[in-house]
Amino acid sequence: MNLPEIHYERVFSATAPDRLLSECAELYSHHYGKWSSNCPDANRSGRPIRLSPKRIREFLPGKNAWIAVARHEEILVGYACVIHIPWGSSQATWVTQLVIHSDYQNQLVGSTLLNSIWGFSNHFAWGIASANPFAIRALEKATRRRCNPVAIQQKDNLVRTIISKIPYLNGRNYSASNTKSVIENEFFQDLASLPDRLNQVRSKGVPWVLGELSEGEEWIAMTFNNQVQLEWSEEEQDNFMKMSRSIAREAYERMPQTNHAWAGLKSAESELDYILRKTGIEPGNSVLDWGGGTGRHSISL
Repeated sequence: MNLPEIHYERVFSATAPDRLLSECAELYSHHYGKWSSNCPDANRSGRPIRLSPKRIREFLPGKNAWIAVARHEEILVGYACVIHIPWGSSQATWVTQLVIHSDYQNQLVGSTLLNSIWGFSNHFAWGIASANPFAIRALEKATRRRCNPVAIQQKDNLVRTIISKIPYLNGRNYSASNTKSVIENEFFQDLASLPDRLNQVRSKGVPWVLGELSEGEEWIAMTFNNQVQLEWSEEEQDNFMKMSRSIAREAYERMPQTNHAWAGLKSAESELDYILRKTGIEPGNSVLDWGGGTGRHSISL
């Protein structure tokens, strides 16, 4: 499947309609996973794990929370819940939930969603709590850095601050060492497929350094902006640019341009007066209009 067939969008939690949350709950309940045989509630064992729309909203705490969604032919095929946590003069970006439709896994939907969240940002840190090693590899690809338990251990204050901001993690037992970074979430998901997934990520030639996982645990995976960046392949760079263009195009098309004060030629002329004074552009000079929308400034020029 080509990336342009998947359409990506951001929706802030404050304006997220109930219909979207219901779609997310439906996707989660059919494609996230099953309860394990060790689940304290024996009646749930082997059944799909389900969440209500109300519970989905709990993954979007605070004002700086939003949902990144992926659609194919108007059908929701993936989403990620995102929060921003201030840290010093910067911030940490955390994905509280990532769910991909089973028919769209291994088709770069998850990686592209995370790219739309983390790619090229200058935040202090990026992270996710997950029992899925593919999600953690996607974090590494999107931020172009490796998850290193030693680096995570050194940022213990930040990790614990983040955990305190996330309702379903707050109060849980978190531990990190030179070889492991996990939290006991008491969420007994069936991990029968985990050994095979770990073998798949290890087969790519990159060591897995976050250790093993037991039922009722998730990895706490983070990367930091002071780490050495990885080189993207030409294909990865091309895929990221396609995704970026898709998001920018759809965001621009959703703007009610005719109602904005800045949309008309009259405002463009006054803006150009300012631009000409500051840049010293003169008749006969060449001007590059790059990402200029409808071209109203070029028309005035």
